[in-house]
Amino acid sequence: MAKQILIIGAGPGGLASAILLASQGVKVKIIERLPIVGGRTSSIEADGYKFDLGPTFFLYPRVLEEIFRVAGAELREEIELVRLDPQYRVQFGGGGEMDCTPDVARMEAQISALSPHDAPGFHRFLFENRAKLALMEPCLETSFEGWRSVFNKRLLRMLPMLRPHQSLDTYLKRFFSDERVRLAFCFQSKYLGMSPFRCPSLFSILSFLEYEHGVWHPIGGCGAITAAMARVAHRQGVEIHLNEPVGRDSFCRSQGHRNSHRQPNLQGRRSSGERRFCPRHAEAGSGQTAATLDRSEAGWKKVLLLDFHDVSRDRRPLRPAAS
Repeated sequence: MAKQILIIGAGPGGLASAILLASQGVKVKIIERLPIVGGRTSSIEADGYKFDLGPTFFLYPRVLEEIFRVAGAELREEIELVRLDPQYRVQFGGGGEMDCTPDVARMEAQISALSPHDAPGFHRFLFENRAKLALMEPCLETSFEGWRSVFNKRLLRMLPMLRPHQSLDTYLKRFFSDERVRLAFCFQSKYLGMSPFRCPSLFSILSFLEYEHGVWHPIGGCGAITAAMARVAHRQGVEIHLNEPVGRDSFCRSQGHRNSHRQPNLQGRRSSGERRFCPRHAEAGSGQTAATLDRSEAGWKKVLLLDFHDVSRDRRPLRPAAS
């Protein structure tokens, strides 16, 4: 009998898992509490415009391209992606602004307008973080199944470059002296819910990814990505059940066999009102995200109006986690 897998949640993680499992011949069913797929990448629509409820732009398409190819699909055939240049405009509460661009010469000019002696640091930042990402990539794509997995020779050899004792802001002082320039390269730690004054310096690769691999806008918003993933999963035979919340899940071990696997016992599922996912419910819309995009002669750009006063107040030193 073919293996059967039940996944709770039709967000990006659940859909990606379903695609990868189904490509291996596994029968997969997804249960989703909401009437739509998407999870944190859901969107709402009003007056012909779509508004993302979670992320508003997309980084590092390579990983998702690989997932789609496993299912025999191509990401850029399923979704229209536009690379933004400028990527976004940062306006500082203390004065000044930057139109952040992946074009090195233009970006150095943007930095120079705020702090002329910081402009050469941009090239050094890219060079060092390119090497950091190349070293980190194998580890980022490795499963860590326990605390022993963390203490391996590959990770230990990287410690000098990772600088685990430094915060992201402290690390960036090696390249930029002006606080405003540093903030433009570390606000990405907020994607992780962390202050740049406490976030480990490893995460400088987040802003590096933006400049090296681009900031992308999926036409129809980020919800268009998970809608496309749902369509691909559906073509693979994955069942997606919407409007079906799980109140509690518990796992019980079968009696009588030492190596028996854990069997899920789902309780509190509401079957009334359930509907099966249909591909037409996941069609990517064509409206731009009005709140975050501006169409000009120079092309698409994302406008971020950022005031870092609230971030700047959080200057507590980076402390090691309690043992």
